[in-house]
Amino acid sequence: LAEEYDLPVDVVETALTQVCQAMGSSIDKMFENRVDVLLKMLGYETEALGQGHGRVPDGVAICREFHYAIGYDAKVRQESYTMGTDERAIREYIFGITERLKRQGIRQIYFMIISSAFSGDHDDVIRGLKMDTDAREILLVEASALVALLEARLRDPLLTLGPEGIQRLLASSGVLTETDVREFVGL
Repeated sequence: LAEEYDLPVDVVETALTQVCQAMGSSIDKMFENRVDVLLKMLGYETEALGQGHGRVPDGVAICREFHYAIGYDAKVRQESYTMGTDERAIREYIFGITERLKRQGIRQIYFMIISSAFSGDHDDVIRGLKMDTDAREILLVEASALVALLEARLRDPLLTLGPEGIQRLLASSGVLTETDVREFVGL
């Protein structure tokens, strides 16, 4: 918003904080809720976990038809998100959801961190998480990429959640940008 309306970041952050407080919530919780709603709109069955459930991710999005799930964690940052210090927590999140999902017949598990932007070198952390856990891929997803994906799904209801559709985007670890999504779906 700050860039779009040429406003100082602190002014936008203060306004958003005040709006969230007036609604009895926080920016973090509102963002988690919006991510959950967006994933439902894409067609996933979601389960919000997050605060109050111990050391777990913010939620899980399940695609029963294609037997996969996405553990996700929404990260609000004023600048950009860097993975460094969260590696241990992410590992615990993945371990925490894996067995339960496998008992439900889920064969593939992806893990997604959603934020406005990402910085730093994440390759070593991602590689380590993939080697140490059952997560097939670790994705750093820009929030605008999720919005573009929803836009594409609304425009083309034949865009499935499966291996020829959205799941194909999940098949590569690293940063997933709005541009990546638009190129993939031809927007």
